Amino acid sequence: MEKEEIIIEIKNFLSGKQKCNPSTIKDELKKKGITVENLEQVFGTKSITDILKAIPEIYFEKDEHGTSYVKLKNSLEQDDSVKNIQKSESQVLKKETNKEDRIPLRERIKKLLSFIGKDLIEKDEAVRLALLASIAGESIFFLGPPGTAKSLVSHRLKLAFKDEDEKSVSYFEYLMNQFSTPDEIFGPVSLKALEENKYERITQGFLPEANVAFLDEIWKASPAIQNTLLTILNEKKFHNGNNVNAVPLKALISASNELPVKNQGLEALWDRFLIRAIVNPIQDDEGFEKFLYGEKVKAELEPTDSMKKNLISTSELEDWTEKIEKIKIPDEVRNVISKIRHELSRKNEEKKRQENEKFYVSDRRWKKIIKILKTSAFLNGRNSVDLMDCQLIEYCIWNTENQIEEAEQIVKDCVEQNGLEVDIAVNDICDEIEEFKNEIKKEFYVEDDYSDKLVKNPVFEEYPDFEETRQKKADEKYNSILKSIKTSIQEVDNYISEKSAPFRENLFADQKMRKVILKAVEKPRLELEKAGCDLNKIRGQYI
Repeated sequence: MEKEEIIIEIKNFLSGKQKCNPSTIKDELKKKGITVENLEQVFGTKSITDILKAIPEIYFEKDEHGTSYVKLKNSLEQDDSVKNIQKSESQVLKKETNKEDRIPLRERIKKLLSFIGKDLIEKDEAVRLALLASIAGESIFFLGPPGTAKSLVSHRLKLAFKDEDEKSVSYFEYLMNQFSTPDEIFGPVSLKALEENKYERITQGFLPEANVAFLDEIWKASPAIQNTLLTILNEKKFHNGNNVNAVPLKALISASNELPVKNQGLEALWDRFLIRAIVNPIQDDEGFEKFLYGEKVKAELEPTDSMKKNLISTSELEDWTEKIEKIKIPDEVRNVISKIRHELSRKNEEKKRQENEKFYVSDRRWKKIIKILKTSAFLNGRNSVDLMDCQLIEYCIWNTENQIEEAEQIVKDCVEQNGLEVDIAVNDICDEIEEFKNEIKKEFYVEDDYSDKLVKNPVFEEYPDFEETRQKKADEKYNSILKSIKTSIQEVDNYISEKSAPFRENLFADQKMRKVILKAVEKPRLELEKAGCDLNKIRGQYI
């Protein structure tokens, strides 16, 4: 584990605590697999006290018995924008429920993800994307072979929501085939209505009255089903005879082991599924054994009273929609989106690219992508989108299996171009080292008359005090440069620690994007470490 990762683990553990004994922190790190040997390797010391003292955000205090405790200086401080969002949310909840204060929104969402993903092996990505899409009011498509828990993820998703009576929401699930009829999806025709010359469906228990729905093998749907689905997805309305009814659908998850066939009239329906994710069989051997020999995974879970407080109500979703709309899009994110769009166009112009492999992202999809990014930022407790959220774009811009990896790389490259940078004078330090190197050659070496090579000045053998004086002078320069290197490395580490915290805490984006964002910051750190090695080599030439 890297230094910054350990520091983040320590700060997360201390967050919200009044005080804590250093030994307790050491035990907590052990639980996470961070041993004393790991600490010594990363920090150069086994002492947890020395490590904690080196973290600027932590300070020590002693009780009346002389026992040392530590706590986080800013444990109760948050960004003003986050405070405003959480304060507003808290006021709404108090007004609506008149109950005890709830935990911050991000913590609620984190607990919900853990709850609905319980015992689902290697399905974290599917769970978090499904919850994100449902809160954003968008639909999601899962591509994967049969038997990979696609329907189970959908069934669990409904557990995240509740109606206004604190009860579970309604759920509809159906496996499509080429003989599926609208009656099976939208409800049978009412015979009583027919007697009155009305053509209406009995929708109770069917898709038009479901809060969460899962449609498997979606591309086998008939044109009649597809057309009705388009209206439901576009307008959240269902035309039932002469009536136009609003549907309570919060989330529609579709799935298939194949993508829609070209030129079969499925393009419009395919375009409505904003997020497209791969759901594979279990890959890890340990996870596979746990799946085989562990307890059977339950589709239904009974939330505890504590967990029920975290469930999302319809009124909350409506309130969140207004707040999500106000989330800001900073310039660096706008630049990333613009670069991605232009890069897709550039790819489409490549001579070797087949027509059916060209990228196409409709204007409607771009607009919805912005909503997904804003929703991610809001649920993470921020008032603006950041570069980490941009990773989610890769799930929204591919249309064929061949484009999946390409889309991922395009997003990665465009984010990297706009990643964080730190202003550290690495070149100046390197120039100092080069100058120091030349001084050492001049002060301690002479050219051998026979070999034309540099050899230690023979005068030092006759006058050792003279050599010692020069060494002291050289050491002063050495220590000065070394101090600059260490200070600069500490500045970089502090910058990374400060800036990467929101990235690491992102509940929906893949953490692989964090290293991409920080790549330009980590480069000068590596250069500084190399400069330190070069400096030590020079010192070895005169001591």
